[in-house]
Amino acid sequence: SATNPTHAYKTSGTFNAKLYVNNGYCGDTTTRKITIYPAPTAKINATDGCVNQPISFSDGSTISSGVILYRSWNFGDGSGLDSNANPSHTFTKPGSFNVTITTVSSKGCFGSVTKAILSDSVPMAKIDSARKFTNGWTFSSKNTGASYSWDFGDGITGTGQKIDHLFGS
Repeated sequence: SATNPTHAYKTSGTFNAKLYVNNGYCGDTTTRKITIYPAPTAKINATDGCVNQPISFSDGSTISSGVILYRSWNFGDGSGLDSNANPSHTFTKPGSFNVTITTVSSKGCFGSVTKAILSDSVPMAKIDSARKFTNGWTFSSKNTGASYSWDFGDGITGTGQKIDHLFGS
């Protein structure tokens, strides 16, 4: 009953839109075939990284029919937009950044998605203590949220925040 109705189609495809007009005495009808094109399904492929080190991004977006002609990356840090399919970006501050990719198909349909990417501080390798015992040493580090790999320089390696090592005589 609206003069200029709107309708949002939930799927792509070809549909027949019909208009019925009646002035109370007589009526008319018309049909128009319309095509609804698929929108791209946007997808970001990336993993978290470290401050001042490049993070690789790739566009994993797909579309069921047609092609993706354009994409725009917004890295959420005020650095501007990037239109490359697989850009590299360096965050200059630690934090969680909402990275958004917007894709546009050959038919002008849009797809967009946002993914939180963590840019973490680079851990500092530091031996906090090295204590001698009878035939060796105990080494420890106080970094939190880190994994530890030790190389004692004599062909022996180990893992863990605190580790004992006996040096050969």
